[in-house]
Amino acid sequence: KVALMSDAERSRAVAFMRALETACSSRIEPFEGGRALFHEDFPFVRDLNFLRVEAAGPEITAPGLAAEAERVQGAAGLVHRKVAIDDEALGERLAPGFQQLDWQTDRLLIMARHRSPARRRAPGISREIDLEEIKRARELTLEDEGGHSEEVKAQLRDMVEVVARAGKARFFGAEAGGEYVSVCELYAGSGNAQIEAVMTLTDYRGQGLGTAVVLAALE
Repeated sequence: KVALMSDAERSRAVAFMRALETACSSRIEPFEGGRALFHEDFPFVRDLNFLRVEAAGPEITAPGLAAEAERVQGAAGLVHRKVAIDDEALGERLAPGFQQLDWQTDRLLIMARHRSPARRRAPGISREIDLEEIKRARELTLEDEGGHSEEVKAQLRDMVEVVARAGKARFFGAEAGGEYVSVCELYAGSGNAQIEAVMTLTDYRGQGLGTAVVLAALE
């Protein structure tokens, strides 16, 4: 039986993520409906440069937010446009409008830990790794994905340093062939913790390595 996430748990999770996003920003600018977050050193990283919607009234519309993104992010010289909406009902209301504007819409799934894991971590498969090791693992993941320029890959690799400082991050990896082929990140603060960025190279999926690194982070 799966226990649903409570409203209180969801509020804690959203507040934790918002605080981490804010701590990772080098500049914050208000706009009509919320605040825009920036990190000038990583302009290609969408998770560090986006508009966070903090209002939820009927005046908030998809065309209006798209126009604000164009104005604010365009003025900053960003090539992407991103709007993040934490209010679930507002997101549901606005999604069709964004889709009509040919925007990609994604839903972020938040899960709370309610019980001990059903499986135990086998010894020797996963362990805590350091900053340089997680950066190398991110580099391998980006090569595995393909389609990124060298500049984009460098920023997506190195942005983990920002999160490491802001989120008291710890990193976990499972090794094969002399490389960490499956990794995850753990952020902590204010009595909360978040497991994020679980990544396994394509050729190593389905072998339980992702489970092993997540269990290491849970422990």
